[in-house]
Amino acid sequence: MDYLVLRTLIETHPTHGATSDADMLVWVNDETAVTRDQETLSNAEIQDIALAETAEWDALSDADRATFGQIIAIRDQVPVTVGTPTRTSLQAILGSNTKAALGAALPEDVSRAADVGLGLIREGEVTFARTYGD
Repeated sequence: MDYLVLRTLIETHPTHGATSDADMLVWVNDETAVTRDQETLSNAEIQDIALAETAEWDALSDADRATFGQIIAIRDQVPVTVGTPTRTSLQAILGSNTKAALGAALPEDVSRAADVGLGLIREGEVTFARTYGD
């Protein structure tokens, strides 16, 4: 546990000094607090989205279908962050409706703690971070 990161997060709460440890614990672990794009999507999810756009899938060349198959066969989770070779390749071969559907699948809700690289914060860790998180 990086208590300095947790303390810094706690101090972003507008009334952190007046907020109880129990309420702060709920605030940092609120899993609907932050929306961000996932770094990966499962190969099954990508395939399901691509195949759902039947007309666009049917319009792909054999070479594009082979590239698509190679991308999703490499691993269970496919990197889809901006600038990754896999995302660039997918964008080059897929149609606009498929790309839009993949884009809609990217956002996920995470806790404030997860957004700063911390896992689930447990009881007592808020108190420790407030006291010793230097």
